[in-house]
Amino acid sequence: MTKESFHLIHWLKRVRKQRMPELGAREIEVLECLWEVQQASAQQVADWLDQSAGAGISLSTVQSTLERLNRKELVMPSKQGRAYLYRPALQRQH
Repeated sequence: MTKESFHLIHWLKRVRKQRMPELGAREIEVLECLWEVQQASAQQVADWLDQSAGAGISLSTVQSTLERLNRKELVMPSKQGRAYLYRPALQRQH
């Protein structure tokens, strides 16, 4: 079992016990980015948001949003050198 699979199973068990966390508009935008690219650094997410929506969100705001999503167990960070890369914990439901 991979680390990601373990985290997903753990998250799913918790979700069964509680309702889905509330998400703000910015959190949803960041998840949309990660669903599209599958894995990205905070800088890559900020660049993607700027290109796709012209949002112009600062890097520190994107980092804070990713940290909130991590606490909600909706993204999985992995350290790559000095940066973290983030992946969505769940696939998008169509």
